[in-house]
Amino acid sequence: MMSKTAVITGITGQDGSYLAQWLLSKGYRVVGWYPPDRPLKLWRLERLGLVEQVELRAIDWHQAAPLAAELNVLKPQELYHLAARSSLADSESAPLETAELDGIAPARLLEGIRLHSAETRFLLASSAEVFGHPESSPQNESTPMRPVTLYGCCKVNGQNITAFYRRKFGLFACSAILFNHESPLRDDRFLTQKVLQGLKRLREGSSTPLSLGSLESRRDWGCADEYVQAMWRMLQTESPEDFVLATGESTSVRRFVEICAEELGFQMVWRTTDQGEEGFDRLSNRLLVTTSPDQQRNNDTLSRVGDASRAWDRLGWRPTRDLRSLISWMVGN
Repeated sequence: MMSKTAVITGITGQDGSYLAQWLLSKGYRVVGWYPPDRPLKLWRLERLGLVEQVELRAIDWHQAAPLAAELNVLKPQELYHLAARSSLADSESAPLETAELDGIAPARLLEGIRLHSAETRFLLASSAEVFGHPESSPQNESTPMRPVTLYGCCKVNGQNITAFYRRKFGLFACSAILFNHESPLRDDRFLTQKVLQGLKRLREGSSTPLSLGSLESRRDWGCADEYVQAMWRMLQTESPEDFVLATGESTSVRRFVEICAEELGFQMVWRTTDQGEEGFDRLSNRLLVTTSPDQQRNNDTLSRVGDASRAWDRLGWRPTRDLRSLISWMVGN
């Protein structure tokens, strides 16, 4: 039996690299599309030893003609659209690019599938940012989408377009609504790596404390390599559905910092100052963390946590590692 072909946009990112690893373990032919006008960053694929096992193609999915030609030739069984400007700061620094990649590109991909490869199963990587400031917690697939960030607005658009093509044209098209998911392959634009790398530098002798915003903000943090397995399961079902992927556990930034510190050999204690709070190592009395109002997001929310019970029931998927296991994994790699 011939192996399945899967296309991944964003294959060089955190999720794309772990998804490629998972699909290869299942015997897939994995093709990664990347934009020809951007440098190809292979360090994640290299760390996983995958560069020689995947096919990397410069395909501009912002243009209909080359996309149509590629789909007509490949006719992949599965297409995972993971490419995105997922850093909130980056997304808002280039709003038109964000709108194109996160909001419009899904329509172009789905139209290409409709016209040239109608049997291809499509998955959009959406985000908990679609919920914005939710009225209820936890959030599930029925929670109203009220985005407050540009990234969230664009993901709502992509998710609605995906649902439209599912209803109107009968395509197998679905969205994975992903809550925060981390790994050693996350780059330092994101809070988890900012915390971890800052504390590592302090352990190695740096005298510059880590500067953070609100310590009370809460997140639902899971493991990226487990979440991509759920994405794959979504495309193996009989009919397409959207799924929230989350752990269901809400943790404060404060507790995340404390666990990271413990894993690196510190004992964190907090003291209140006129400017906010400061975190010290109990053993050495070294200053490790400061807080600053400048670091706080205007749109931060304290109540975002996912209800993934539909995924548990219908996909047979459930996260297996807790937050401390995630942090230990990140510290050791």
